[in-house]
Amino acid sequence: MTEEERTGNRFANMNILGDFCYISVGMVVNANEKNAQGAFKKEDLISDSYDAIHCRKYIEAKDIDKFQVKRVRYLEWNTERCPDKLRRPTFRELYDCPKLLINRLGVLKVYLDMDTHFLHSDSMFCAVLWKDLKGVYNKSLSSSIKKFCKHNRAVMESLSEKVDLYYLLGILNSSMADQLLADQRGGDYHIYPEHIRNLPIPAPQREAQNAIGVIVKEILHRREENIDYSELEEQLNGLVTALYQ
Repeated sequence: MTEEERTGNRFANMNILGDFCYISVGMVVNANEKNAQGAFKKEDLISDSYDAIHCRKYIEAKDIDKFQVKRVRYLEWNTERCPDKLRRPTFRELYDCPKLLINRLGVLKVYLDMDTHFLHSDSMFCAVLWKDLKGVYNKSLSSSIKKFCKHNRAVMESLSEKVDLYYLLGILNSSMADQLLADQRGGDYHIYPEHIRNLPIPAPQREAQNAIGVIVKEILHRREENIDYSELEEQLNGLVTALYQ
């Protein structure tokens, strides 16, 4: 039996992140080959400063760390070419919800965007609670449910009502998540959607959620104030590891 099979059997009774969240790659910020081939490049759409055209905050994977955004730029938005002529625009509602932002290469780094509503590139994934997409219907969502989900949408919306994004952030930025991801990808440097979607998540009991949420919120505060929080990371890792035992 492989390590992946042993891990899967060990956590077989747990939900996975995809039961709580819709997982999506971000937008491909290049011209669509069919209706705008060569009309513009990614660099043409991005500015270091805000103006009437570059009016949405935009980040890429290199701009985030665990619990932190390090750099913000601005993307042209609601113009003739962006987002409608992007190669992969995704769908607008995806960016107007609270969401977890996740890198696609190397060590797992996750940031929680509660209310900034960042736009982001395909160098990142986002994870949006199913309940926050209630009433949104499109091909991307229906296709994802059909291909990857063991529950129907109503069940996943109900499940997501019981989970807190601070809880999921704490789990995903823990040493336990690093190990679970390593077990899945077997030395690969890339992080694929199925890796994130299939991460086992312990049942979100209120007491555990609250305890993890308190620590995560204090880490976020200390990150913002540039205060050391290493002892909080140790506490977080201990709490999360205990949930998987």
